[in-house]
Amino acid sequence: MNNNFEYKVSAAGRVNIIGEHIDYCG
Repeated sequence: MNNNFEYKVSAAGRVNIIGEHIDYCG
């Protein structure tokens, strides 16, 4: 499920198209 992937991304912060981990605070 895509929801699972989105949840993991949201938990870590934000994943760029390239796959780089970006710290998003806002």
